[in-house]
Amino acid sequence: MPTKSGLIGLLAAAKGLRRQDPLEELLELRLAVRTDQPGTLLRDFHTAHHPVTGLSMPLSERYYWADAVFTAYVGGRDEVISGLYEAIANPAYPLFLGRRACVPQGRVIAAMPWQAGQPCQERTKLPAVTLDVQADVGVLPGLTAHRQLQDAPMTFNPERREYAVREVVDTTIEVRNP
Repeated sequence: MPTKSGLIGLLAAAKGLRRQDPLEELLELRLAVRTDQPGTLLRDFHTAHHPVTGLSMPLSERYYWADAVFTAYVGGRDEVISGLYEAIANPAYPLFLGRRACVPQGRVIAAMPWQAGQPCQERTKLPAVTLDVQADVGVLPGLTAHRQLQDAPMTFNPERREYAVREVVDTTIEVRNP
C-alpha cells in the first residue's frame, strides 16, 4: 500500500511545497488506504551520482507496484481539506507515487466505489468483495492499532530526511462489485 510519506509527498507536490518547506499542516491529516486491485511488483534498477562530487553512488534496486489500484481517505480540518481538493484539481508540480512513472489516475470524490479495473471486476464472480484497508488510528472508530510504521515524514529535505512512527489499524471492508 502507499505509505503515509508517499501520500503526503503527493499532496505536498499538489500544493507546491518545496522539499525544505514545513509539513505541519499535512502531518495533521488522518489517512486510510484501501487496496482495490493488487498489482504486480515492478523492479527498477537505479544508478546515481553524488550531487556534489559527481562520483558514482552504489547501484540499487527499487520496487514499485504496477497496475495496482488504491483508494485513499484523507481527513482533517475543513480548511486544509478544501485547500488540498483545490491543489489536487490544479497541482503545482506533477503528481506521482514513488517514481515519476507511477502517476496516479482517478479523481477526488467523497464516496468511492470499488476502483479495480473492469477485467478484474468481471473475473470476480461475487456480488461483493472484501478489500484490505490500512488506516491511521482514529479513522475507523472502535479499532485499535496492531502495528507501527515509520513512514510519517517530518521533512522531505534530501539532506536530512526524517520519519516519525505512526500507529496503524489493519482491517478489511466489504464493497459491492458493480
